[in-house]
Amino acid sequence: MNSRFTRNLSWIFFGNIVHAILQFLLNVFCARAFGTNDYGLINYCASLIAVFTAIGTLGFQGVITRFFAEDEEKAGRLMGTGIISRLVFSLFSILLLQVIISFYGKTDPKIRLIVLCQSLQIVFASSDLFMYWFRFKSEAKVVALLRLAAFFISAVWRIAALLVFHNLILYVIGVSLETGCFIVFQWWWFRKEYAYKLEFEKDTFKQMLKVSYPFIFSALLVTIYGQTDKLMLKSMLSNTAVGLYSVSLTLAGAISIIPVALIEGFRPEIMLYKINDPDKYRQRMQQLYGLVSWICIFYCLFITVFAKPLVTILYGEEYIGAVPSLSLVVWYTSFSYFGSINNVFMVAENKTKWVQLSTLTGAVLNICMNFILIPYMGITGAALASLITQIFANFVMLLIVPALRDAFRMIIEGFLLKGFKGVSITGLLRKLISRK
Repeated sequence: MNSRFTRNLSWIFFGNIVHAILQFLLNVFCARAFGTNDYGLINYCASLIAVFTAIGTLGFQGVITRFFAEDEEKAGRLMGTGIISRLVFSLFSILLLQVIISFYGKTDPKIRLIVLCQSLQIVFASSDLFMYWFRFKSEAKVVALLRLAAFFISAVWRIAALLVFHNLILYVIGVSLETGCFIVFQWWWFRKEYAYKLEFEKDTFKQMLKVSYPFIFSALLVTIYGQTDKLMLKSMLSNTAVGLYSVSLTLAGAISIIPVALIEGFRPEIMLYKINDPDKYRQRMQQLYGLVSWICIFYCLFITVFAKPLVTILYGEEYIGAVPSLSLVVWYTSFSYFGSINNVFMVAENKTKWVQLSTLTGAVLNICMNFILIPYMGITGAALASLITQIFANFVMLLIVPALRDAFRMIIEGFLLKGFKGVSITGLLRKLISRK
């Protein structure tokens, strides 16, 4: 493993871990300060926004690294085209969201205002392609430091909103503030270090959209079945149910910093090796599947055993109702990481058309299972529905579809540590977390 890759991945790890720990602590503080009802309301609104954020991305984040690898000299046109087109669609998404909420007669006015403030994230996120460029150029250190700077500004704002002003709306504005600051900081650094002129080009847009369009539909469907549980819990039960379920998701997703860092760190090399070294490409895929598999297994076992004391100590007795669902949610979130790795595989293999099939199947199955299970099992039913969905969409589907069976084989090979043959696993992990 070359030193450039190691340094880049190490900084991705460092940035994600520090940010996630701080974000987790802030979420715990906010959950205690708000109580189950308001905390559930904030997370319900966040779920609505997440659905429309998926529209504004245009799927470009899933394919931009491949375009960088194929022709780095087009970076200015690629990012300029991607950012401008995503900005237009983001504004459209916000408008569509407000129209839908306005036509929903029984919507609480507070929900409309919270959604409007939080939806600023959709606009700011249109420029996150800078992050993929920096990581492609092995400058993950820049991303990590700028992201942490943006978080600290936002954290001070949100804490002040809670402790000084006791204002829910100001708190929500602070959430969008982090994304906004992060984008401004990345723009400043890009202009400082690179001479590329960002410009929109119609042909480049068509070329990018031709590859990414399956990911638009896929991102929307993944978001729908990723947020369906909270949306349906709100409509079928209460804000409190959403608050309890959100606590389960927060604790289950605490490990996400590692799988996400691995996926983002491996992505550039996987794309490059697919073009230049097929054997190394396969080994990297096996290693990625293997590392994510075993890290998640150990974490799931830990959470399953210690769910009750963790919830009680961190959130208090008010959230004890989250314990039953947590033991299931942690397993379903682990299977969701396979979906992200599968997308990397499909982009590298030019099989992105299958993204739509797997995500559509998952979305339909998740909605059906939630309708069946929530009335009988409450938030535990929502967790079980999502677990069944993730296993089927991100694992079983690979076996069913002949074109995707190689990914299924690599999952098994990774689980059996085949990609680590002749490699010291402890030595590999030590390299991944060392910042040389």
